[in-house]
Amino acid sequence: MGAYVNPNGMSKEFWLAKNGFLFEDWRPGDEVPPFETFTDKGDLPVILVDNGMFTAAGIGFDEREYKMMTDCTTDKRDKQLFSVPKAELLKVSEGLKKYLRE
Repeated sequence: MGAYVNPNGMSKEFWLAKNGFLFEDWRPGDEVPPFETFTDKGDLPVILVDNGMFTAAGIGFDEREYKMMTDCTTDKRDKQLFSVPKAELLKVSEGLKKYLRE
């Protein structure tokens, strides 16, 4: 199922703009930054996916999940890539804690 950003009282997009760093130059199909780019500074990658009627902000809580969410060979939806502090994500994702191995 995965872990997702679900802030109260604001949109995912607003929350990500306030709490994350957008990789503006990354486009679906481009090579993705290594997972360590995020984790070495205490962040996790978040992929904002446009599903048409709604968006989803999935958290790449491990390298396998990150690669799956950024793979654009079969998933052609528009996506944006963010780097977000893990501590902030834990405040807006009920499911994240169970996926982290610490």
